[in-house]
Amino acid sequence: MKILIIGASFAGLSAAVKARQLYPEADIEVLESRSQLPTVPNALNWSLTGKKQGWSKHFFSEELLLAVGIKLSLATEVVKILPESKRLILANGSSRCYDHLILAMGSTQKSHYIRGSELEGVFGCKDDQDIESKQEALAAANRVAIIGGGQIGIEASETYLAMGKEVYLFEANPSLDFKCFDTSFLTPLVETMETEKIRIFCGERVQAIELGTEGLVLVTARQRIAVDVVMLCAGLRPNTKLLQDLPILALDQTVQVDAYLQTVLPAIWAVGDLISLPLLAKDNMTYMPLANSALKTGELVAYNLTQPRYELPLSVRPVSSCQYGWYRTSLGLTAEEADLYQDISIVDYQAPFSLANPTPIYLRLIVASETGQILGAQALSKGDCSAIFQPLVYAMAEQAIDEQLAFQDFLFTAGEGEIFYHLHQLLLKSLDQRGA
Repeated sequence: MKILIIGASFAGLSAAVKARQLYPEADIEVLESRSQLPTVPNALNWSLTGKKQGWSKHFFSEELLLAVGIKLSLATEVVKILPESKRLILANGSSRCYDHLILAMGSTQKSHYIRGSELEGVFGCKDDQDIESKQEALAAANRVAIIGGGQIGIEASETYLAMGKEVYLFEANPSLDFKCFDTSFLTPLVETMETEKIRIFCGERVQAIELGTEGLVLVTARQRIAVDVVMLCAGLRPNTKLLQDLPILALDQTVQVDAYLQTVLPAIWAVGDLISLPLLAKDNMTYMPLANSALKTGELVAYNLTQPRYELPLSVRPVSSCQYGWYRTSLGLTAEEADLYQDISIVDYQAPFSLANPTPIYLRLIVASETGQILGAQALSKGDCSAIFQPLVYAMAEQAIDEQLAFQDFLFTAGEGEIFYHLHQLLLKSLDQRGA
């Protein structure tokens, strides 16, 4: 059995490694157009700050792939897919045949609405092939602008402030990290950021980047700001340029797949940042280019190659990070999203993090007012609350309600492990608030 994987993305390599475990006799080859493996998303920031000692910039190393018998073909570009003959045409004129083809080209980062985004000194956070030039440019810069105030942009801003840079953070939407957190919920984090003297411009879209006498000039509807370097930390889109002639693309350019991640074309599958996932409901297909989704779908497709074994479950969009001393975690819909579809109840909870750590923990639960179905959850604390909502992941994917979970057992160690007690109290408060 010949398995070809286009793209050495997280999803592609995850699929390759799992396929090797499941099909030890298979011939597995990963075709990657770039000359090196992609790095982990945090590679640039880690290299700039030196926070992580002894870290590897690759989640899957070339040594690992070779050790398990996976052929990695770098600098190998596929220019055409011929489904009828199960064949790929490469840029050098040669071809490859396959029994199963996994599309895993990941995402690209291009701005189609910012004029001048191609200028020298403008970098994309997604482009991991030239970390050294970014390091050099950032080291020489005094003023850095970040376009995109999501998780990537916030992390980048902290890194550049630590380097002593003057940082400007632009977000076109009214609040930071709006896809995962409600505006009011992130107030403590935003206040901390502002004390660090970062200049935050929410609700202000960058329209153009121009060359000026003082460097690069960012143009918005309200102002012009000169900087030395611009980092694009938004605008991820599926990398589907190769697939334009195939009948597998949705209007948003994601690849359409069934519950087993197979396209309408025989023996062709798609994973990772190429596809949308069902967020809390099968008919709510949402594009969410996350590393955990890439790893999960890569492994899932490997199981389904020879027969449909496991369906893709509903996604709850789990996100967790820590910047400016604040841990934050979210699942599912924000209150602002959920309120568009039904009547909701917003349950807020605050308490000391633990007996040993009096710093507050802030929690929010978004539930359907009538049924109590859990639609979203948010956590924020200077204590490590990264894992607090793990018990909700499966429950939310199964469309569970608050009363089904409120009295479940939970781990508890006084003074050390109390985060699940807070989740228990949050669920009880939801029952009380709804009058269930």
